[in-house]
Amino acid sequence: MKRKGAFYLLILVTGLWTTTACSQDLSRSRAEHLITDSQDFKSPLNMRLLVGSFWAGPDYYNKPAWLKTLEQNGVLTYRESGRTSLFQREAFIDLTPFGKDESKTWAVLNKDFNSKGMERLSAVLYSIPVAQRRFKQVTGIRLDPGGKGATVDYEFVWVPTSEKAFKGLVNPDALSEHAKFELYDDGWRLAPKDPRPEWAR
Repeated sequence: MKRKGAFYLLILVTGLWTTTACSQDLSRSRAEHLITDSQDFKSPLNMRLLVGSFWAGPDYYNKPAWLKTLEQNGVLTYRESGRTSLFQREAFIDLTPFGKDESKTWAVLNKDFNSKGMERLSAVLYSIPVAQRRFKQVTGIRLDPGGKGATVDYEFVWVPTSEKAFKGLVNPDALSEHAKFELYDDGWRLAPKDPRPEWAR
């Protein structure tokens, strides 16, 4: 009977040791789960778009690539009236029927955006989620001295939220990023991102 009790105690101790040991080990699958489950990774790539009449600055001259892409994808039309004010041009962006349907999921930042110029013009300012991150792979894990922190290098790609509307807006190549982790008594956690730029840290 004593042998049986000792056997169960050995199993219990072994199980506890295994659990503790596993919590100290940051595996690639665990790192991937924590990264992809974070709000930062889930946040889409947003772009702002004026729809209506507005005074266009140099960014719109000769149609920038993003504007040409949205036109080619059948989302909108862009034209200029020929009038100028304060080195700006009067411009119009109108949504196509397809664009209007797509805009149902866009966030309105300002329903009456007034661009500065000789004459008051009004447009709607949208925030558009054009792409979402898709995780590719963990490329490396570096433990900090002492083993209480780690840096995980990984790759991801931007995937258009609407293939038809936003194809060609984002770079389809894999991008490299890194994430910081901290070890707690219950295991590894994703460390908060430092809002400062790299050079100021």
